[in-house]
Amino acid sequence: MDKPQLVIAAFKVKPGKSEELKTLIEEKRKFLIENGYVTSRPNIICESFADNNILIEVFEWVSQQKIDEVHEDKRIYEYWNKFDDLCEVVGMPLSEIPEAKIPFGTFHAIN
Repeated sequence: MDKPQLVIAAFKVKPGKSEELKTLIEEKRKFLIENGYVTSRPNIICESFADNNILIEVFEWVSQQKIDEVHEDKRIYEYWNKFDDLCEVVGMPLSEIPEAKIPFGTFHAIN
């Protein structure tokens, strides 16, 4: 059986768009839960202390199968297109987050 998959998604937010992105993350999460794509494990949203334009979401997919299925669901693209409008980088490599370069990097929790 496919196991749940925890993901750490990092975004470089356009200046002044952070609050909009936080709202969008929660709207997208509601859609993903309602359609069985992610688990009910609470997500974590935080931002970098070193660069408050870096926002991170940690959440859990139900399985690889559900990840594949969501890519076939045309409704998700409405959310993903909005991410492109609000972010300079969607899916920023974790190695580019300043806190990832130090042991026990800390972040500011949003939720």
